[in-house]
Amino acid sequence: MNTKVNILFYAKNQKSNKNGLVPIYTRITVDGKRIELSTSKFVEYNKWNPKTSKMSGNSLEVRTLNEFTNSIRY
Repeated sequence: MNTKVNILFYAKNQKSNKNGLVPIYTRITVDGKRIELSTSKFVEYNKWNPKTSKMSGNSLEVRTLNEFTNSIRY
C-alpha cells in the first residue's frame, strides 16, 4: 500500500506576537488528511521564504532554525 506524505512549514502572519515575530507552523498531510501543528519557533516575517519553507540568510539563528525544520522533515 502506498502512502503519500507531505510536510510543509509556513509562517503564520495572522498570529504575530507583540515583538513582531510570527510563529512557524508545520502542515503534515497523509493521504489527503491534514493536521497543522505549531513548532514553537518564532521568526521575523520578512526573513521567511515561503517558496523554500526556510529562513533566508546565513546567521546562526537562520542555520539553527533551518536545521530544526530539516530534522522534522527528514
